[in-house]
Amino acid sequence: ADLIAQAAERALSDNEPTIERIIAETDNPLAAFADWYVSTSHRDDPGAGCGIAALGAEMHRLGGTPQQAYREQVERYVAHLQELMNDTDGESRRRALVTLSAMVGAVMIARALGPTPRSDELLRDVREAVRERRLLPD
Repeated sequence: ADLIAQAAERALSDNEPTIERIIAETDNPLAAFADWYVSTSHRDDPGAGCGIAALGAEMHRLGGTPQQAYREQVERYVAHLQELMNDTDGESRRRALVTLSAMVGAVMIARALGPTPRSDELLRDVREAVRERRLLPD
């Protein structure tokens, strides 16, 4: 159980430096984040990708410490997205939750579809929706 918890915590936090670098190196950090996350490379390399997408379907079975680590990582991603959206209308958490859900869901579904034109289309459409902030009405 301890080994599973440690592995889950590591998988969930491994991308933090990548996210911080992506955000720091661009004038449009939300677009850069979407481009990195909702991509064919993320779909095709789950071992180097985000633990939220890779482990999401298993967390309810693991429970305990791994599930708590998962919750904490989700909150870190939500916080990143809230910053990137820079909303001033009090809806930033709501938009961040919807955006994260769309991105994670897109990667999970795209992985299930495999490297196909339909999978590529799904990733492209969700990536564009995030980049253009079309997931929730203003």
